[in-house]
Amino acid sequence: MIMTKLINLFAGAAMAGLLAVAIIACPSYQAFAQDAAEEAAPADGVSAPQQVTVTFDELITMLTTEAEKDNPRAMLTLGNIWEGTVSPQNRNYGKALDWYKKAAALDLTEAFYRIGVCYEVGLGTAPDMSVALENYEKASSLGFPMADFKLAVLNLNGAEGVPQNVDQGMRYLNIAADSGLTVAIKELGALYYYGRLNITKNLTKALELFGKAADSGDAESMKNIGAMTISGEGTAADKVDGLKWYLLAQRFGYTVPEMQQTVDDIKSGMTTEEVAKAEAESEAWAKKFTDEQEAKNQAAAAAAAAAQEAAQQTKPASN
Repeated sequence: MIMTKLINLFAGAAMAGLLAVAIIACPSYQAFAQDAAEEAAPADGVSAPQQVTVTFDELITMLTTEAEKDNPRAMLTLGNIWEGTVSPQNRNYGKALDWYKKAAALDLTEAFYRIGVCYEVGLGTAPDMSVALENYEKASSLGFPMADFKLAVLNLNGAEGVPQNVDQGMRYLNIAADSGLTVAIKELGALYYYGRLNITKNLTKALELFGKAADSGDAESMKNIGAMTISGEGTAADKVDGLKWYLLAQRFGYTVPEMQQTVDDIKSGMTTEEVAKAEAESEAWAKKFTDEQEAKNQAAAAAAAAAQEAAQQTKPASN
């Protein structure tokens, strides 16, 4: 079977065995590809990537070669692949768990989280919540926000082997939200909106949190802001601003069946000028977001290039 996903091989680079594996469906792809790109980048830093296709077996062979050099990112990527993120028909949970354990042995933070997931739901092993919690807590202690969020959900809802502990759950949820994890920020916003658990209802706070999540591109939070702004919850009612957020939610991927009807209903109660203003403001916000993301990407690339150059300068000269 030929993989439809792409492998980026940097043209003209001395690969030294490190490949920039660009498997978009693979959660660990970006970090592994970043490491690989830094290692394989040509001296001029400008050569364009060459895209090629490989078979599943070739992909596994390339990554295994890197994993055998104690590359934890390659190990994590192999775990993701065997978990079925790239080729579901080749899924092998036992192999996935084995690779996650090898990456964890090299202290790769995300690997502890993935091991926790495997033991929680029984992927490649019998379910064991105590082992799952041990690994989630390890990942949390190492600063992995998704582990904090997972521990928050387990404690807030309670689960087999995890008695409900709202205070503990809220502690983890706030840690995840403070780290900037969008799903945690949005969940905290919902708790303030409805006034659930040990949180007092606070629409202004809910709107603020949805705004933070929206700033990261979260479409559902954009829809929430639109609904609250239209109805005047936590802010003054404003149809133009509300429609802007609904349009942004659509643009960023919130496409539930009733969404277009809701937008049409909002527009029907507005003047042509008001609709045009909302559309213009939506376009301006989206452009600003895109420009900022591009600037962040360029800054990250520049930082990586600088780090690569510094690393090259500190390498001892070969005899």
